[in-house]
Amino acid sequence: MSAPKTQLQRIVRDTQGHWHVDPTGRTAGRGAWICPDCAARANERDLKRAFRASAPHVAAELAARTVAQPAREG
Repeated sequence: MSAPKTQLQRIVRDTQGHWHVDPTGRTAGRGAWICPDCAARANERDLKRAFRASAPHVAAELAARTVAQPAREG
């Protein structure tokens, strides 16, 4: 399944190996575009598989952004 970038959130890994939400979509580093609603519904095992030890932090950031900025409808 695919979606326009405007409906996705970019998660990026910094040089220390920590994952965080990239609100600009332009931060340098290894990144992934994900659907905030899908990530919010993902189970802990799926997030740990994708983001390792940063999974709880990534899940909390995505949940906060989903509440603050609901996904735009295209």
